[in-house]
Amino acid sequence: MSIDAPDAAAPETAASRAPRLRPSVITRYAIGSIGTGGFATLPGLVLTYYLTDSLGVAAIVAGIVITAAKVWDVIIDPIVGALSDRDRARHGTRRRLMLVGACTIWLFFALTFATPPALGPVLGAIWVLVAFLLTATAFSLFQVPYIALPAELTPGYNERTRLLTWRVVVLTLAILLFGAGGPALRRLGGDPATGYLIMGAVAGIVLTVGMLVATTVAKHAGAGAASALGGSDRGRGGVSTRAFGPRSTTENGPDPHSTTENGPGPRSTTGDGPDPHSTTENEANPRSTTGNGSAPHSTPENRPGLHPTNENGLEPRSATGRLNIRAQYAEGIDTLRRSAPFRTLLSAYLLQALATGLMLTGAQYVATWVLHSEAAVELLFAALIAPAFLAAPVWGAIAARLGKERTFAYASVLFALAALSLLGLRFAPGAWAYAPVAVAGIAYAGMQSLPMAMLPDVISHDERAHGPGRAGTFSGVWTAGETTGMALGATVLSIILAVTGYVSSTADMTVTQPDAAVTGIVVSFSAVPAVLIVLSLVALGRYRLRRSDIEPGHTAPGATGSHGS
Repeated sequence: MSIDAPDAAAPETAASRAPRLRPSVITRYAIGSIGTGGFATLPGLVLTYYLTDSLGVAAIVAGIVITAAKVWDVIIDPIVGALSDRDRARHGTRRRLMLVGACTIWLFFALTFATPPALGPVLGAIWVLVAFLLTATAFSLFQVPYIALPAELTPGYNERTRLLTWRVVVLTLAILLFGAGGPALRRLGGDPATGYLIMGAVAGIVLTVGMLVATTVAKHAGAGAASALGGSDRGRGGVSTRAFGPRSTTENGPDPHSTTENGPGPRSTTGDGPDPHSTTENEANPRSTTGNGSAPHSTPENRPGLHPTNENGLEPRSATGRLNIRAQYAEGIDTLRRSAPFRTLLSAYLLQALATGLMLTGAQYVATWVLHSEAAVELLFAALIAPAFLAAPVWGAIAARLGKERTFAYASVLFALAALSLLGLRFAPGAWAYAPVAVAGIAYAGMQSLPMAMLPDVISHDERAHGPGRAGTFSGVWTAGETTGMALGATVLSIILAVTGYVSSTADMTVTQPDAAVTGIVVSFSAVPAVLIVLSLVALGRYRLRRSDIEPGHTAPGATGSHGS
């Protein structure tokens, strides 16, 4: 399988031709999704079930525990985004926070599933809550900078699709690895408590390894940046502003030549003079100018000694470089307010995260109480992920021809239809369900890769109007939205289980679920996700950003102009 395949058919004009990322860069970045896929999958799949069916925690309380940890994620993600932007400005890289998260997540993840059974339901729930809060914090430290990297690794519209497509290939493998392998590891223990401990320890180590590999890309993505908050650039003629983008200059003259792995980069100009060659992970970088011939990154608010303010007049960073927490939240809100494409894309993605989070959390309950086999969850994941692994490059190729937003909509419709068909499990449970799950897996690959490839476009579009230096803010808000959706999936399921009379139990108890509870499990796995996907399509219908808005030299048939800033 060639790493160049997804965009092989994509025609590019001279104006829109972007340098191609090296396969090693794409590979290392994509491997980071072993960590992100594993964290999103295994807790979502088994943690609620672990609380209700091993620790004896009531369904509604289990939902509160999961939701509380995710709400914490939403609180800290914008802060992590601000810290990541500050690191990028000071040190030219987002790597530091990623390393902290990668090196600590294994321990906290293992502790989440190491609850001593003797503690009982109440103390057991508290143990899981504290451990999972720490795990979520470590994950945010890695994830928020990680998803900000594509906008810095390449300016190319199709190159971002290519990068994110292969990220999703690895992501689907990670989901299969953790979704099927995690429960399989759980069975290795002589008792449920030991089984969960083995699963948590092994999974935590794998998470760390995948994340550490991705940090090597972060090191090079910021190689051309210098500190705008007290650091220095060893160049000629003044203080560099390259912390805000590799293609900017200062008022005092040209910025010096700099190199990374791949040789010389582009030359672009500002009103003050030529910018020298600089490089990123690419072999070359295209000329980047605005309509008046000046570089979009050269804005007064981002020059040395000045500190950008948001619409409320607050500085996210003080003159000493200290983080203004209140201002950072305000900046996140301003990002949502001023960028219509970001609002619409995030709304669609949040609703889809809720739908997939609901199905993910419900899969173990479907396996146990509908298909009457706890191990069936492994087959459900194999049916979901094997097709998704093959489909991700195909969605990338389709998007190169039809556009990301249209292809994203097609994938979403396919997923909704597949999910709705699973309603038949209530009337005829059986192996036939693996077929629509496989169709959903094909659609899921597109639903993951395409919005993630659209996010860097949204960031670039915002940079043209408002200047660079805010990628971390975008990624922080994005991660908070995704986390909210996944968290609400567990919350909605726990509410459905509680309303329908689900009976919680400890590992040594045998219970029978009422018919209403079984019906609730099936509905939460089929009809409710389908409705949520339809609602996401309504939001996506308001997304107006097209390739011509990202690459002005490209004119696509039927493309609209720029809408929203």
